[in-house]
Amino acid sequence: MSTSQPLKTSQPSKTGPPKTGPSKTEFWIPMDFVAPERMAQRANQVEADGWDGLKIFDTQCLHGDAMVMMTTAALATDHLMLSLATSNPVTRHPSVAASAICAIAAIAPRRIFYGIGRGDSSLAHIGGAPAKVGMFERYVAAVRKYTHGEPVSFDEIREWRLTDDVSTITLGDAPEASVLKWLDHESEPPPIEVFASGPRVLGIAGRLADRVSFGLGANPGRLKWAIETAHSARERAGLDPRTLEVCAIVCIGVCEDLARARRSVANMVAPSARFSVINGPVKGPVTDSEREVYEAISRSYDMNHHGAHGSQVTVLTDEFIDDFAVVGAPQRCVERILELHELGIDCFMLSPPFSDADEADIREGYRHVVEEVIPAVRAATHPAQSP
Repeated sequence: MSTSQPLKTSQPSKTGPPKTGPSKTEFWIPMDFVAPERMAQRANQVEADGWDGLKIFDTQCLHGDAMVMMTTAALATDHLMLSLATSNPVTRHPSVAASAICAIAAIAPRRIFYGIGRGDSSLAHIGGAPAKVGMFERYVAAVRKYTHGEPVSFDEIREWRLTDDVSTITLGDAPEASVLKWLDHESEPPPIEVFASGPRVLGIAGRLADRVSFGLGANPGRLKWAIETAHSARERAGLDPRTLEVCAIVCIGVCEDLARARRSVANMVAPSARFSVINGPVKGPVTDSEREVYEAISRSYDMNHHGAHGSQVTVLTDEFIDDFAVVGAPQRCVERILELHELGIDCFMLSPPFSDADEADIREGYRHVVEEVIPAVRAATHPAQSP
C-alpha cells in the first residue's frame, strides 16, 4: 500500500447525507445445512426466488468453512448480498478475518457484509464460551481499521498473538504496525454487521457498526428498546443514528393451522431466544411469563441438538412462540412484519422452517414466504419497486 495515498476513516462518517436504509425492504435468509459442493446451487436458488441476501453460517464444526462457502456463493450469483451469521472474535485473527472478507468483497463489490457476534456454537464445539464484551469490541474495532486500510498497532491486537514478540528474533528491520497492504484504496470497504441482543453489544454496534441485526425475535417492545439503545450509543459517539442500518432476525412459520405453524419453527425459536440469556438474566422489556421461558431455555439448552428439537424446545409455550416468532396465516404474518417495519426496520432476516422440521412444513412454509408474504410486504412498504 502506498503511504502517499489517503486512508479511509474507520469511523462512520459524521457529515454528509445520512443513510436512510435500503432503497427497498430487504429480505435475507439463512443458508440452512448445505454441503460445500451444493453451496452454489443453494445460492442460485435463493437469488432466483427473489431473496436479497443470504446469511452464511460460520461455525466450523457444524458447517464447511464460511469464507469458502461465501466465495462460492458470490461466484455463483449476480446480485445476491452475502453476510456471515456470524463470525466471532476467537477462531480467526482480526487481520485474517479482515483480509478474507475484503478479498471476497473485491470479487463481489457492494454485495458483501462482515457479520460478527460474540460466538456461540463455533466456540462451544471447541470447548469455549462466547467472547467477553471487551474483547469483542476490541476485535470489531481492529477489523474495522483493517478493512478501511488503516494501520493497527501491535498493542491493539496483542491478545490474539500466540507467539513471542517479533522483537525476540534477529531482524534488520520489522513492521511497526499491522496493515492490509494489498487493499485497493478506491474500493468500498465491506460494511460491518454486528449481531446483538444485549445492551452492551448494542452499544458497540452503535459505535462501530454499519448495520446491527437484532437477535430479539419479533417482539415490538424489545425491538424498539434495542433500536433506542443502539441509536443512543451512536449519538454519544458523535455519530448520526440515521447512518446505522437496523435488521430484525425473525423466525417465520406460515400456515393456516396455527399449531402447525408454531411447531414448524420451534426448533429455531429456542436457539434464537437463548442469545438473550446466554450470559445471565434477560435484559430489556420483558414480562414475567416471558422471563420464565427465557430462563427455562437457558437451563435446558442442549448444544448437541443446536437448532434441532432438543430439550430446549419442550419449555416453549404457545404464547412465547406467538410473540417471539411470526406465525400463522399469510396475512397475519404480513401484518406482523409491517408492524415491525413501522418501528423503522427495513431489513429482515427471515428463518422459515428448516433443519429437522417436518419436510412438508419446510416446503410449504418456504413457498408461502416467497410467494405470498415477501411480495405483500414489499408492495405495502415500497409499492413503486414491487413486482
